This record gives sequence, C-alpha cells and structure tokens, in this order.
Amino acid sequence: MIITCALWLLGYFNRATFTIHLFVGLQVVAYVLTMLLCFLFIRKNYARISWKHLSVEHTLSLFRKSFPYAALIFFMGIYMRGDAVLLERLAGSKETGLFANAFRILDVSNTLGVLTAGVLLPMFSRLIAQ
Repeated sequence: MIITCALWLLGYFNRATFTIHLFVGLQVVAYVLTMLLCFLFIRKNYARISWKHLSVEHTLSLFRKSFPYAALIFFMGIYMRGDAVLLERLAGSKETGLFANAFRILDVSNTLGVLTAGVLLPMFSRLIAQ
C-alpha cells in the first residue's frame, strides 16, 4: 500500500489529483498484489495442500459458537466510536474537537497496553507450559 501510493504521489504513473476513489483503487491493487505473492509463495513451498480434514459441518458449528463473541466485538467497536458522532449532533463541532483530542490520548494509552500484553503473552504462555 505504501509503495503504490508513494509511486503515484511521486508521479510515476499519472499527475492526476489524489482523491479518495484513487486511494481505494490503489488499496485494492495492493491487496491483489499481496494475495498473488502469497499464493505464489504457498504454491512454491507446499506441493499439495490437503483439505480433507475440513468439513462444512465443523466449520458451521465453529461459526455458530463464535458468533456471539464476534457480535460483541463488533457492537463494542460501534459503541466505542459512535459517541463522537452523537456528541457532534448534540453539542457542536468545538466540543467534538475537544473530545476527539482527549479520545486520541485514551486510544494511545489503550493501544500501548494492548501492544505490551501482546508482547508478553507468548512469554507467559511459554512459562505456563514449562
């Protein structure tokens, strides 16, 4: 994604203005190129992939069991991000800007905790296994 946008912005393809539609198109191109590279890598390193261990019934059962958790994460994401829209409608743009600044600080601190936990999780799991 960074390479495709950089090539476009540096003028290697066209001098057209950089719009959101162009950004979405470049993102699709980057995803397709990534999928092709991954497919070629998998095809080269694995001669034959066996799908016999997968069944439709097991997959549907897994989806049914995990759906409540996926829905919870989805709705909590809406809950966490929807308050800025409501605040803008109720209080105005100045208060929304102040809220957005405070929320960025909260989001950075939350991300720092998640990254720290993600780094420590393999270490703790190895310690528990030992």
